[in-house]
Amino acid sequence: MNTFELFIKIGWKHIITTGAIDHMLFLMALTVHFRLKELKKLVFLITLFTITHTTSLVLSMYGFLHIPSKYIEIAIVLTIIITALSNIIQKDKKKIEITHWVFALFFGFIHGLGFTSAFEMAVSGIGEKWIPLLGFAAGVEAGQLVVIIIFLSLISVAEKLFKVSSKNLTTGVSFFILGYAVSLLHSLLK
Repeated sequence: MNTFELFIKIGWKHIITTGAIDHMLFLMALTVHFRLKELKKLVFLITLFTITHTTSLVLSMYGFLHIPSKYIEIAIVLTIIITALSNIIQKDKKKIEITHWVFALFFGFIHGLGFTSAFEMAVSGIGEKWIPLLGFAAGVEAGQLVVIIIFLSLISVAEKLFKVSSKNLTTGVSFFILGYAVSLLHSLLK
């Protein structure tokens, strides 16, 4: 297995674990108002998020940014809270979509800082870091897309099974995400 393939697996595993619950919650809050028939928009949104968090990972990895991990963890949870609140407060789907594009851009930067320590541990002892970085980003992207496709498939099943409107389901899921994020924030501030 070459370095690129190895880091695809590392990026994939980084997303598809219970340790990435904060990342998954943000992705769910970011995409809960979409449906699978909007897959093209979803892929672009998730890719924008990946590009921005990879950019901040690069800046952090090369020493241009250094923020203590405790503050990054708090900031990540705040991105979840803000995104979930946006879903609850805003009523117009188009406005939510525009807001969430902005969130993917700016909040992605914060989430990338959260990847720094895991990535740095994975590349310790490796000279050139660009190939591992690209592999890691590809693995994270693939993991994010799988999480979102499964999540939105469950949302579709719930809509049909319980005959609930898309807006009500989006609001309900957003309240759940908000509650979970508030509990995460509470544990971080102890």
